[in-house]
Amino acid sequence: IEPVFNADDTVGRQVLYEEGGATNGITIYLDGNLVYVEAEDDQGANRFGNLGINAPIVAGQTYHVAIVFDGVANTVAGNLDGVIMGGPPTAITSDGVFPTHGGAIAIGRMRNAAQFHDGDSGGNGFGFNGRISNVAIYNRALDSTVLASHANSLNSSSFERFFNSDYNNVLNSIDRLVV
Repeated sequence: IEPVFNADDTVGRQVLYEEGGATNGITIYLDGNLVYVEAEDDQGANRFGNLGINAPIVAGQTYHVAIVFDGVANTVAGNLDGVIMGGPPTAITSDGVFPTHGGAIAIGRMRNAAQFHDGDSGGNGFGFNGRISNVAIYNRALDSTVLASHANSLNSSSFERFFNSDYNNVLNSIDRLVV
């Protein structure tokens, strides 16, 4: 799962993507100035969870983040801008299949329940303050080379990169023209 995001601020907990619920699920979120990828498989044996994979970010910059579950290697990894987060992929006890789960999928907020590095949380909320784009979900594990090419494409000549302050300046200029 890989979204591109740009946070207006890094205040509190903000969910970028979540699916599943309090038992089994995947979450990509900010907690202060850290972006986390989290996955939990409780399947009766608490095979993996509360991974704590994270990396620092700065508000106003665009990032590519990914969480990769590799059923063949039995690992979970986080990737930020083409670089593996927190060292090598985390080995997990698994049967190569991410568990089925109830609950919904949400982009930009938590819907019903989600997994976090410090435990589960129920309810709705943790809305994201910023922009999320280019969310992609694959049914195979992407390797670091592919993820790096996706992240590097953000800086290609066909893509114009703006910081939030630049975007706000353009909106203010348009507002002055309209009045």
